[in-house]
Amino acid sequence: TLMNLKLKEMDGIIKMLHMSANLQENPVNKHTLL
Repeated sequence: TLMNLKLKEMDGIIKMLHMSANLQENPVNKHTLL
């Protein structure tokens, strides 16, 4: 279960990185999200 938790944590971090990368690419999205 500890490994499972780590994998979920990594998945969340990767999603966050993708989100921030998308925000940096299209600044317009920042206004719609905030």
